[in-house]
Amino acid sequence: MEPPPRRRTEGELPLAVYLLRHAKAYSRAIWIEDDRLRPLTAFGDMQSRSIATALVSEHPLRLISSPAVRCAQTLDPLSRQMPLRIELEPRLEEGADPVAAAGVVLEELDQGPSVLCSHGDVIPTVLRRLRPRGLGDGPIACKKGSFWRLERDRDGELRATYWHPRPSPDPGAQRYGGRDTQRLAVLDMGSSSFHLLVADVEPGGALHRVGRERVMLRLGATIVDGAKIPAAEVQRALETVHQLRADAEQAGASRLLPVATAALREAGNSAKFVARLSDVLGTPVRVLSGPEEARLIFRALQQRLGLHGERALGIDLGGGSLELALGQGEKVAWENSLPLGTVRLHHALVGRLRMKRSDAASLRELVAAELKPCAPVVRDYGPSAGVLIGGTGRALYRLLNGLSEPYGRIPIDARIEREELRELSEFLVGTDLAQRLSMPGMSARRADVMPAGAIIVRQLFESLDLDSVAVCDWGVREGALLDEIRRSEARPD
Repeated sequence: MEPPPRRRTEGELPLAVYLLRHAKAYSRAIWIEDDRLRPLTAFGDMQSRSIATALVSEHPLRLISSPAVRCAQTLDPLSRQMPLRIELEPRLEEGADPVAAAGVVLEELDQGPSVLCSHGDVIPTVLRRLRPRGLGDGPIACKKGSFWRLERDRDGELRATYWHPRPSPDPGAQRYGGRDTQRLAVLDMGSSSFHLLVADVEPGGALHRVGRERVMLRLGATIVDGAKIPAAEVQRALETVHQLRADAEQAGASRLLPVATAALREAGNSAKFVARLSDVLGTPVRVLSGPEEARLIFRALQQRLGLHGERALGIDLGGGSLELALGQGEKVAWENSLPLGTVRLHHALVGRLRMKRSDAASLRELVAAELKPCAPVVRDYGPSAGVLIGGTGRALYRLLNGLSEPYGRIPIDARIEREELRELSEFLVGTDLAQRLSMPGMSARRADVMPAGAIIVRQLFESLDLDSVAVCDWGVREGALLDEIRRSEARPD
């Protein structure tokens, strides 16, 4: 796809380039994956929206980003407001050659207003090389979430102006809804990842996401058959929740609601681990039973998709377990939790990066056996809607539709069809990691377990006789927030 056409009014001053440093990202100290995948924190999400507000009136014609996820996420709100696609430029990545990076800036100065998002080591070196007026002789300011406006004056001389990042939010400011709205944070400690969601919650249950962040820990891979979570993983989890608690506070959350799912309730050292997590967080961790988890998920999908009058089947495929729930309106008629999580089954039955046909057959056989008692219950209830929740489901939808993270958002009417999933699952069997990573829409975080995830969901379609399912971007986190609002409304004043 070619860049959009750019134009400038005759006689107008040359238009500016905005050299932007990415917003606040997750700490490098506890991020063990590829650093290019390190995302923004909840506060960084808020900064990115402030940046969009500041730059949308400048009418940029191009948005150019370092390939790092944190840079693309910083431009995402502006991309959606314009709307413009985000172009990835390796010459702006961390550690880039200053000459090459400066070349990108000079190219854009001659073409029209552009926003370039890069890193704290790149921007100062580019500015020193270009030597614009207004730079000064001291250290070059380059805080996260700040940008430099570069433009030529009538004499062709380059000038620079610095835009400071917005200050930390006041917990009572920048709030959706009325004065009764609460800004809450929920920390979902699951088998695959620890996921923080900060949202403004109105009394009637309307949720407005303020920020979110996710750290992949894969605790579910360590707890097969009730094994203890290793000490090193415990320490990493404690460091992670310490960071996430600070991020929730910085985003202005008045309360933090920590919930734990399969990995923490099944580990051999669960009680001691949960107690240590509670100490770090300063509030008790709520360990959800399988049925509790299913009820929260069902509440979330009903609210998100407006299925209040329909009989629905909720399906949450996580890293450690699979939750199923049947219900209508406010009533959950049946729920079940099965040990069929994607990470759990990948490590138990596959354990390699290239799935064999025999691995796929064994996996399908196990899933079919576990689902066999559930099939008549689902059939007799007769749900009119099936809804898939969880990271695996969203990743499969993105892969089927070639949507790249972090700005490949799930539409409200997203669906996965049985036949397209069958074809995808058959294709993934036998592929190596490099082949999968080259596929448009493939999640780098989940590429190792995607064959298992596709097989599990395919067998769900077959065992429960589903032709298609909706894909919902809400889950246990949103369900926990809705549950907290309901509880608080029921408490006496």
